[in-house]
Amino acid sequence: MDKSTREILQKTMRYLSDKGYRVLSEFALPNKKRVDIIGINSKKKIIIVEVKAKEKDLKTDKKWKNYLN
Repeated sequence: MDKSTREILQKTMRYLSDKGYRVLSEFALPNKKRVDIIGINSKKKIIIVEVKAKEKDLKTDKKWKNYLN
């Protein structure tokens, strides 16, 4: 993992934590997909964050559509 990605992950996790979420990184979903960050708050609201630090990664990654279900 490059420095930019690691920095984005850390700052995003800190932001979610400050907003009351419990957060985990590199979390495996039941469908065998992995997400960069997942958080859950006291109201059981779940948020998933996929981190892309480079435009190329964003344009070539198609797996995010599988997370929508």
